[in-house]
Amino acid sequence: MSGWEGEEAAGGRACYFHRDLKRSSYGGDVSCLQEYLRSEGFLYEEPSGYFGTATEEAVIKWQTTNSLVPARGILGYSSRVAYARKHGLPTTEQLRAMEKAAEGCEVRRCIEVDSHKKNGMELWERCLAEDASFSDRMHLCSEACQMAVSEACDKAFPTSQNSDYKKCLSLIPRNCLDACRNILKPKDK
Repeated sequence: MSGWEGEEAAGGRACYFHRDLKRSSYGGDVSCLQEYLRSEGFLYEEPSGYFGTATEEAVIKWQTTNSLVPARGILGYSSRVAYARKHGLPTTEQLRAMEKAAEGCEVRRCIEVDSHKKNGMELWERCLAEDASFSDRMHLCSEACQMAVSEACDKAFPTSQNSDYKKCLSLIPRNCLDACRNILKPKDK
């Protein structure tokens, strides 16, 4: 996939939506969506990570502006695909297809990101063919990182309506971008 713009992490322009988002959803993907909606002028509240009425109304405005029907305020499959295309990002299905294609390769490059849980660790692993582009590796790393760190924020701050939770979520885009760049940067020879 082309279209990786490293600085796009700010303003919610590098969100990876692996699930539908609707009222009562919460997490890092909701916070990223809210940051995007806010930067585009559809949402006037600070991102909270909780998908409430204001977020639903903002999604309806965004869907209407982008001629997505039905404009129901749910970030479903067609809205997730439209968002990804608009920002040059792969969809979840395209990311999984990249991983599937790598299964038959003799040499693969895998990225592992873990989030600590009370009863152990949740591991998010993404694998690509060894010759995958830097852009494809960044996309997979960023997606895995956003999911893992979001889960860690959820575990650390189980009540989603507090300032520590919001702060944790707000750090995800920049921290994941920096982490993936460090993990994937070419080795000095």
